[in-house]
Amino acid sequence: MLFGNHIEPADAVAPSHWIEQRCHGDEGTAGALVPNHYDSVLRVHPPAPAGGDWWTSYRELHEVVASTGARHTSTPERAFFAVWEGHGFDTGSSHVAWLDPPTDDVERRSRDAERARVRLEGQRRNAAIRAALAQIPTFERPQRTYYLLKGPVVAVADLRYPDCGDWRNPDLFWPEDRRWFVATDVDFWSLYIGGANDFIAELAQSVPTQPAVVRAGLPNGTRFHDLRHTYAAFLIAEGAHPRAIMERMGHSTINVTLGTYGHLFPAIDAQLDAALGDRWNKARPTKDAEVSTFPNLNRGSSHGR
Repeated sequence: MLFGNHIEPADAVAPSHWIEQRCHGDEGTAGALVPNHYDSVLRVHPPAPAGGDWWTSYRELHEVVASTGARHTSTPERAFFAVWEGHGFDTGSSHVAWLDPPTDDVERRSRDAERARVRLEGQRRNAAIRAALAQIPTFERPQRTYYLLKGPVVAVADLRYPDCGDWRNPDLFWPEDRRWFVATDVDFWSLYIGGANDFIAELAQSVPTQPAVVRAGLPNGTRFHDLRHTYAAFLIAEGAHPRAIMERMGHSTINVTLGTYGHLFPAIDAQLDAALGDRWNKARPTKDAEVSTFPNLNRGSSHGR
């Protein structure tokens, strides 16, 4: 199946209609995403970004939520999963490259043919995924369109990217009897979980990361983008590579990451100048050399000379 062996398209979009009727928070707040009628809402923080396999830890967090939730629903075998269409499932690309340049025209033509084959294969794969996605019911929420899927609650651990088979968290999921509701978003990684007090209390004791109980409506100041930018800032402060940040933030290209958060990175230019100057000083043949620091080639009219 497109999203996993135990998950299939919902029969219709009707099981999602109740969400809009029960969400009353301002646009851009968690209260606009989590139905407001639950006794309590628990915010569960994502795993810490430092070290280890973060994505595996994030999946395990979902497994804990699902296994606990399965004990607090009358319909553990019937649940719904909503996945944002903006993740770009049908836009994947494949590339092939060689370490050494071609030795002659024959090898150059051979490589060009291989690149064309890989490119065509990717286009066919995307077309097949696009056709399959078109058969899945979708529903609208503010600034989001979701694919609606169904399966048992514990199938959250089996949800997969259609284009590569890696695990993919749902953006929303809930059991058919609506006893609880889980929401996250590409703009943040915390889970907001609404449910009865006994479920929330058990879940708070079970999750491996820091939880915090909030009211169902949630403060109007709790904005997705604030949480997202804070998370990105923490990653940058910890020295995370831009590529790793791109993957965590769900950006389509590294240019999106650098264009959005480039101003948060340390003064890379100054660091490079200092590092090159230090290397130059260590490599000087005599201590009497006139040049004591490496010239800044990134500025001034001497650039490129």
